Amino acid sequence: MLGSLLGLTCAVRVREATTQAQRAWWLMLAAWAIGGTAIWSMHFMAMLGFSVVGSRSGTTWR
Repeated sequence: MLGSLLGLTCAVRVREATTQAQRAWWLMLAAWAIGGTAIWSMHFMAMLGFSVVGSRSGTTWR
C-alpha cells in the first residue's frame, strides 16, 4: 500500500512540474515506486506464506 501511495503522489507531481526534465524525473520515480517497490513487496510478502511439501522451510529439514 505504501508503494502505491508513493507512486500516486509522484504521479500528481508530474502534473505540477514546470520543465520537461522535472516531468520525466517524477514519472520515473512514480513508475519505480509502483513497479519496483509496490509489486516487489507484494510478491515478497506472498512468498513468506508460501511453502512446498518436502522443501527446506526455516531451520527444519526432513
